[in-house]
Amino acid sequence: MKIKSALGATITALLAVNSQAMEVITVHSQHHDTGARLMQIPAQKFATDTADWLDGVVGAGVNKNGPITGLAQYRGMFAQRINVASNGLNFSGAGPNSMDTPLSYTPAIIIANMDIYRGIAPVSAGIDTLGGAIDVNMRRAELDSPLTVNGRINAQDNGSGFNASLAGGAGNSQFAWLAYADTRNSNEQDAKERAIPNSDYQRHQYGVLTTSDLNQGRLFANIHRTDTKQSGTAALPMDIDYIDTTRFELSGEHEISDTTLLWGVGFQDGEHGMDNYQQRALSTAQKARYTLALGRSTSLFAHIKTGAWLWGYDGSINRHDADITNPNNDAFFVENFNNVADDRHSLFTEYTFSHRKLNTTVGARLKYNVADADKVSSTMAMMMPAVATLQTRFNDADKSVSDTTFDVVINNRYTLNSHSDLSYGVAIKERAASYQARYLWLPMQATGGLADGKTYVGNINLKPETAYQANVGWSYTNERLSIKPQLFYQRIDNYIQGTPSEDSVVNMVAMIIWAGRASL
Repeated sequence: MKIKSALGATITALLAVNSQAMEVITVHSQHHDTGARLMQIPAQKFATDTADWLDGVVGAGVNKNGPITGLAQYRGMFAQRINVASNGLNFSGAGPNSMDTPLSYTPAIIIANMDIYRGIAPVSAGIDTLGGAIDVNMRRAELDSPLTVNGRINAQDNGSGFNASLAGGAGNSQFAWLAYADTRNSNEQDAKERAIPNSDYQRHQYGVLTTSDLNQGRLFANIHRTDTKQSGTAALPMDIDYIDTTRFELSGEHEISDTTLLWGVGFQDGEHGMDNYQQRALSTAQKARYTLALGRSTSLFAHIKTGAWLWGYDGSINRHDADITNPNNDAFFVENFNNVADDRHSLFTEYTFSHRKLNTTVGARLKYNVADADKVSSTMAMMMPAVATLQTRFNDADKSVSDTTFDVVINNRYTLNSHSDLSYGVAIKERAASYQARYLWLPMQATGGLADGKTYVGNINLKPETAYQANVGWSYTNERLSIKPQLFYQRIDNYIQGTPSEDSVVNMVAMIIWAGRASL
């Protein structure tokens, strides 16, 4: 059993206050003024990647595997342990190494703000929030609005970088639209008169968002396109050749008496090519590798709020494929992931109440996680008995697994006086393993963006992680200053991480790969 514990403290000194039980940090773009009750962190107006905004959030940060490949980090947790949603929908990227991170799919021109829960995220924040939760709130097409156009252009000498964004829309009392386009590119940047390897990027994004008025609510229909060309990811074993993704979203808001219904369904279809030879030098042509990955992701949610109660369903249905070839050797082929299924369904309830100076939110979420994969193959198995053994082991194994997990969260905020309050919370949260951690059958670095240079193999029967969390904070606010220190503790049982392999077959294949005789 693996255990990971963390004890830390954070201090915030900002000109804002939030009096709710769950503190939310709102990161605003330059398009909107700051709100009065939420903590605001100024967004980076010309950031290459939306994930860069997190650099201004206390306790948060970005793991930069490349200039447009930023993985969210919060209080020591990162990537798949942090729930990243866009208007309540969260999608899985196409690639097994997270080159197309969730935050990379939404350009700044259509972001209204980003909500980040400081401390323990409530169960309503998403299916898996063991490491925290981020919700990207996109701009809406506004009804009864005149034609409005706004844009931004930024150029930089280093790398000859150029970013340009344009958005425009209009609406009457029944229907509104908002169209946008964003393009950004740069050659390799220089440091001390030397080029930084794999620091180039090129990405184009565009889409249309619509709003329709209903008798008792609104309907939103959106389509987004991401077209990424060759871009560097120096921390990973390959660079981006292209990412071609289309996303469809349909959601609604309805008011019925004293009940509010929020629902949404989205589908994302992505194709991702990556390689290790077009943007970096190889010692021999036989080491050249090209990976083609496909990802289909469906996200669903339905939330009902009535009085102090919030009830909801969230679902995530994902399929993944990835094949590896050598452009200089037609006989080389590795089926990395074959029709991998990673489905998560959950129900939750949350109750919020106030009594005098105390504000409390209590929530519970039940989750059903299902994963499976088809058989794999590789031409290496015909030449290397060790690879054939790993392939046979995987194909003969029962790859269908299911885990039932749960989250329980209690957050409190107690008002001490007109200038200060005390917040405290506890939680137990669980998370099922990712598909990479389960179904990586051949020693590789396809680890969801870990980028530590090590080679891994998966374990189909990994147990869910279980986190025990506690958070205590105090805030003081007057007309000029707000200071909010927090102390947090987290212990994770069955923490999923790499351990030295004691399998002689796995070690033999890994040594061959590292020696370069059959580099993957």
